[in-house]
Amino acid sequence: MSTIYDEQSVIDYNVKQFSPIAVEKAKRKFVTEYDYYSLYPSKRGSAEDIYRTINRILLLKKDRFTVKELAAVLKTTVQGATNYVRTMVNFGLVVEVESQGGRGKTYEVSDPKIKQLIQLGIQRLG
Repeated sequence: MSTIYDEQSVIDYNVKQFSPIAVEKAKRKFVTEYDYYSLYPSKRGSAEDIYRTINRILLLKKDRFTVKELAAVLKTTVQGATNYVRTMVNFGLVVEVESQGGRGKTYEVSDPKIKQLIQLGIQRLG
């Protein structure tokens, strides 16, 4: 909430309600500056591992994908992309969802902050 107040005070501090612009700026600031590493136990990987994994998701530019789509975007093999997806699942960033039209396993981003990053068109953290 304080971020919204801060953003609103920059735009116009003498108002009775938050402007949509202040809210959007605050959301962007929250999701880009959030400490994602604090969500995950240190046994699962380093901060660099988590941010690298999130950045791979962001490169997709969508919150639902297949292993083949990830492989194409990352310019890697399907086996390499499968390993990346396994890491994403282990971190709790994506979950397997019902496939559509026999496209193979489909995964969906489960973290709402990462979904917001995708919607904002942000392709890299850190």
